[in-house]
Amino acid sequence: MLIIPFVILTDLNAQDKQGRTPLHIAAEREALQAVDSLMDCGADSSVTDLQGDTVLHWVANFNKLTVLQRLLAHEHKLESVSYWGKCPNQPCSNGYHPIHIAARNASTKVLEVLLTWAEARGCMRKKMITVPDLEGNVPLHQAVHGGEIKAVELCMKSGAIISTQQDDRSTPVHLACSQGAIEIVKLMFTLQPDEKLKALSTLDAQGMTPLHCAAMFDHPELGAEVDQVDQENRSPLLLAASRRGWRTVDALLAHGADPTIRDSHLKNLLHVVIMNGGSISDVLSLKQARDTLSTSSITMMLNEQDSMGWSPLHYASRSGHICSLSSLLKLGASVRTKDKRNESPLHFAANPTEVLGTSSKIHGCICMALIRTLPKVFESVLFQAIVKADVKEQAKDFYIKYNFYPLQLTPEQLDAEKIKQKNPNFRPEPLYACNAMVESGRVELLMHPLTQKFLEMKWQAYGKYIHLSNLFVYLVFLALVTIFAVGVLGQQSFVMSNVTRVPVDNVSDITTTGEFQLHIEDTPGWMFCMAIGITVFAVLSMMKEAFQIYYHRLKYLAEAINFVEWTMYLASICMVMPVFLGTNWHNQQYNSAALAVFCSWFILLIYFQRFDRIGIYIVMFLEILNTLINVLLVFSVLIVAFGLAFYILMSHGGQLSFSNVPMSMLHTFSMMLGEVDFLTIYVYPFYQESTRGDILLFPRTTFALLVIFMILMPILLMNLLIGLAVGDIESVEMHTELENKLPEMIIRQE
Repeated sequence: MLIIPFVILTDLNAQDKQGRTPLHIAAEREALQAVDSLMDCGADSSVTDLQGDTVLHWVANFNKLTVLQRLLAHEHKLESVSYWGKCPNQPCSNGYHPIHIAARNASTKVLEVLLTWAEARGCMRKKMITVPDLEGNVPLHQAVHGGEIKAVELCMKSGAIISTQQDDRSTPVHLACSQGAIEIVKLMFTLQPDEKLKALSTLDAQGMTPLHCAAMFDHPELGAEVDQVDQENRSPLLLAASRRGWRTVDALLAHGADPTIRDSHLKNLLHVVIMNGGSISDVLSLKQARDTLSTSSITMMLNEQDSMGWSPLHYASRSGHICSLSSLLKLGASVRTKDKRNESPLHFAANPTEVLGTSSKIHGCICMALIRTLPKVFESVLFQAIVKADVKEQAKDFYIKYNFYPLQLTPEQLDAEKIKQKNPNFRPEPLYACNAMVESGRVELLMHPLTQKFLEMKWQAYGKYIHLSNLFVYLVFLALVTIFAVGVLGQQSFVMSNVTRVPVDNVSDITTTGEFQLHIEDTPGWMFCMAIGITVFAVLSMMKEAFQIYYHRLKYLAEAINFVEWTMYLASICMVMPVFLGTNWHNQQYNSAALAVFCSWFILLIYFQRFDRIGIYIVMFLEILNTLINVLLVFSVLIVAFGLAFYILMSHGGQLSFSNVPMSMLHTFSMMLGEVDFLTIYVYPFYQESTRGDILLFPRTTFALLVIFMILMPILLMNLLIGLAVGDIESVEMHTELENKLPEMIIRQE
């Protein structure tokens, strides 16, 4: 053969990635000549692959009878660990011997050859057939697992006993009954009738007989003692009912099973049926159940209570089984039966936690749907989650119990959601219910005592620490901006500097004052460090704001405070830019410093609104400011109207306040606040007594327009603003109390 020249120069036991040797491959492909050549040249048959299987394991696993016969022909070269010195009995890494693998894979002929060959060499067949694997399985157990009746018959004829127990104390009869292999069971009892009673009465590690196994998997044709109980005091009838094996239930009742037996938790047949998703109608539809279950036994079981005090009606109410509820009530079950917590089935039926735990395809969680579409219903749910002691509030034993199940997932709901999402690390969105209230504008739900208590708990747990940390970092930035702006660009500078003012030639615009420059002779190190700190904070903050723009889209533009923050960050960077560029400070740096200082201190005011004692004033200030801006935007038309009219009438009389349109608009706005300056601007020019020579050229029209202005603007408009502020004070206080309790992440959705 061609293999001979190669094997002389090659390692016969070389292994591939799966650990297989050439002998493994030859056995798998039934290359008989290759097997002979390899064995003749000294191939080691005891080498295992990565799964710990020798070539004999492979032969037994794949039922390669001819290959086995060739291997056994080289018995003098088979190197295996043997209990008896001659028979090949080397286990794989899983503890399986070749005879176990042959029995498990229904390789009956291979199993017969192995047993015959070993027996011919002095191994006792009866002893060999009782060799256990690592789990205590003898070949008969493996044959029953494989479901091959011929392999079972061979094992039994070779001396296997049907009452032999493996490590979990189950016999081959247990395994056959759990599989419903009735032919195998008949064969066992036919070949070994003396072991039948012993096998049927043997209990496994769970205290189950073969009948329990048959009942568990709904195999009514297999039977034994009908009322034998396991470790949990469950009879086969209870076990079959828990698995909804109605055929087995019918067969057990036909053979006289006792329906009144209760398990270790005092659950009867009706308890078990309902709690495992069955229906009373399923039981009563069975012919033997109708004949066996008398009216007295049904009546007795209807109101029996288990160890928790729950009756079958409790279980039906708790699980929402309408059919079972209807059947139980028709049979006479009492709705007044109370458990150990003094709760009746009506309490279970009215429990909202069951409903809130369900989900909707549109809204997701049911509570989200209630918040968005039925806020009044969700408000009722919130009230049900608050329990007060049935005593006076002044009593020492008075208490209020808050249950936060409407606002967060319970551990059971979280586990169910993990299974639904197919993600064991799933975590719901933080404060998802409160966020939904904010998004939907449900102020009444946010102001509910349960929601406020929930948010207060979250604030005390981690919210205040996060806010105080943010406040501390911001105070550092505020100090840097303030010291830099005042200490460098102020009149009393902390550094050696030279200030020059460069005039502008051919000045045509009265508002132009020339270029203002600041030159610092030597930039100190502390000034450079402060500039770096300001820049780093501003850049990181702008990155955060950019992320918020991406997340909130157009909603971001609705918050005016966002524009203030952007102004502060950009102005701060512009203020310190000459430090890095090495240039002089010009007008834009001074303007930027003023904006940066103003905006940074204004933002500090926003931080303070989270504190209880002073937050109310800040929120009221912001609310009234918002109202003022809205009103002024509407009535700015009047300011423009009066400003233009006064400019036309008084710009030619030498009045500086009305010399141009912008100045006229600004003075008109100041007049709205009461700064009319009646004598200087109107009376003295009218009588030509002005020290500057101002003249009132159109006195009648000017005074008529002034009277109309004083009626509409200082009197009517200002009183309107005061009325709006007073009328809106109640909602402002409510909103203030709410914002004091809500973390910043909810109010601003950051």
